[in-house]
Amino acid sequence: MPLDDEVIADENVETKWDVLDDDRLAEYIEALPRRPLFIDADGELRLSLAGVHHKAGVGVVDRRIALPRGRTPSTHILKVDIDGLPDSIRVEHFCLRVAAAVGIPVPFSTIRVVKDTPYMVIRRYDRVGVNGQEVFRRLHQEDFCQALGRFPRQKYEKDGGPGWQECFELMKKVTDVVTARTQLLDRAIFQFLVGNPDAHAKNYSLLYRLDRIELSQLYDVNNAAAFRSFYKEQRPRLASSSGAIVIRSR
Repeated sequence: MPLDDEVIADENVETKWDVLDDDRLAEYIEALPRRPLFIDADGELRLSLAGVHHKAGVGVVDRRIALPRGRTPSTHILKVDIDGLPDSIRVEHFCLRVAAAVGIPVPFSTIRVVKDTPYMVIRRYDRVGVNGQEVFRRLHQEDFCQALGRFPRQKYEKDGGPGWQECFELMKKVTDVVTARTQLLDRAIFQFLVGNPDAHAKNYSLLYRLDRIELSQLYDVNNAAAFRSFYKEQRPRLASSSGAIVIRSR
């Protein structure tokens, strides 16, 4: 945000959506690799969604995909398949549903198709409805790299990123430490069982609500075995060593 921009509380922002028909949506998705985040030529959308997937912050209005305009917060994330890995969004959607089935909080997701192109829509957990759900407030979050003072390039433990023990220590910042550590242990076990090699420190976050800090919902879950036929050589390696999980009671 430019320094001279007026600061306006989210609940006072005028909600503006540009609802896309199928033709425009298909055009935006096709151009996504060249126009990341659906940024228009005038650069109006100010979003930051890092990661391997081509993705964009969007909204859903009457079941149609819409682009937020002005200061309107996006409410959903749109993803398409990772380059060279067809059906990666379907694998992610399946893994999220498996996590939900075993009691791990995850954002709602769905797979849609427009003009024969599949895409995934994920409801943002870092938004909260205000004014009768007519507008949304952004919630601040920090991924574990940010919270632990690591650079993004250090997201994997082998590259100097945090291991599980350091992540469990980070739970001291959360309002309900016992619950957060239990939830983190559930996720560590789940990531190992589901075979997700990309459960690095930027795929876990702390969520800051008005009255508490909590571990965010689980996101960006995948399964390496689903794509084994796309690689000539397999070197299975988790983002953090599962043998290093140590919980100390104090």
